[in-house]
This record gives sequence, structure tokens and C-alpha cells, in this order.
Amino acid sequence: MKQALVQQAARRLSGSRNEGANCPKDRADLETDPESKEPSPAPLVSNTGRRAAMNKHLHRKLEAENGKVLQQVSALPYRIRKDGSVQILLITTRETRRFTLPKGWLMKGKSPHKAAAIEAKQEAGVKGKVKPGPVGNYFYWKRDLSCFLPVRVTVYPLKAQTILSRWKERGQRLRKWLHPSEAALLVDEPQLVSLIRSFDGAHSKRRTKHSSRDRLEGLPSEFSDKQGIVGVRAENA
Repeated sequence: MKQALVQQAARRLSGSRNEGANCPKDRADLETDPESKEPSPAPLVSNTGRRAAMNKHLHRKLEAENGKVLQQVSALPYRIRKDGSVQILLITTRETRRFTLPKGWLMKGKSPHKAAAIEAKQEAGVKGKVKPGPVGNYFYWKRDLSCFLPVRVTVYPLKAQTILSRWKERGQRLRKWLHPSEAALLVDEPQLVSLIRSFDGAHSKRRTKHSSRDRLEGLPSEFSDKQGIVGVRAENA
């Protein structure tokens, strides 16, 4: 019964073209989405994992073709240097090597900000304290197998506490700590550019407000490392 429903949905998708999702007719010219964590569907589904991935893909495609904007979550990893300046961690996509933030789909049983923290660990190799309140949203078109899906990404700030030397997607991505002004120049999405600049502006205001107090109180030596980063430690895991 379930297999029949999947086949019925596949036939419906192949014949439908809706403004919600930009779905080209010719699949031969499409590349696999460099952002996708799902395996490409085989002509014959042979195991539970591929069947689940296909079902998720069909469900998202149906939603997009019905005019729904899909939802993802993202972490904005940042760290504070000893001079009070902030750095943001960007990663590259797996194939095109574009700079972006770690992000992914919502996870069953996980709150949005916790899901964003998991994505940061898996994609960027960074762990830390994530805030439940987002700093903003941005929109992009996601290439997903045979379609371009409209996606809104909610971004949660994550203050880096541990930087891993080995992590799940280490061999697939590059990562780079950058000043927000540099990070804003490297990302493609206009709304993400504005979000990064706003985050930098908010931090600069807090830095100015508390700079006098910080100079008087000083910083505990155990929270500094050789690179001049406050509250961040490296971990070989």
C-alpha cells in the first residue's frame, strides 16, 4: 500500500508544474544538490534508508509545488577575540565550494535551535552555546534532485566553545573564521549578507558599551588561548 502511494505521488510530480517550485523537465542536465544530505534515489528502492529519503524528497516537492516555502535551520557560529572583535565561521558547500553557514532540515524530536547546533557540529566541527532566539531569516532556492525548492532559513547564533579537529563532514567541506565584513562579501544570498552585517553591528554596540568595564575587570587567563580567542578550546575529536 505504501509503495503504491509513493508510485502514485511520483507520477503526479512528473506531470505537474507549479509556480511554487521550479522543476525542469529534463533531469539529465541537473546536478545533485551540493547541500543535500540525502542519497540520490535509485530506480528500485532496495532498503529502508533510501525509501525514507525518497519519501522525504517527494513530500518536500509536493509541498513546494503547492506553494509552500520549505523551512530549514542554520547556526551562525561566532567567537570573541581578546581585543573584543568578533569572528564568524563560514563553511563551503560540498561540490561548488560556495561559502555559507551550516544548515539543514528540521529534525524530529529536536527544537529548531538544537537542530541548528547539530548541523554546526556535523558540517563545521564546532560545538558551543546556541541561543533559542533566532537572529533572523534568509531565503534561497535549493537545488534538490530534479527541482529548485524555495527555502526559508532561520538562523540561530552559536557561541563557539569547542573546535573539533575531526568531524563528520571534514573531508567534504572547508571552514574559515572571518571578520563579519569579510564573511558578508563571500556569501551569495542578499538577506544573509544583511543578517551578518546586522549581527556585527549589534556586537559592536555591545562591545562599545562594555569596553570600559572589561578593561577594569580584566579577563581570566584560563579562558584565553594562544590565538587570542576568548572562551574557545580545541578538541581532537
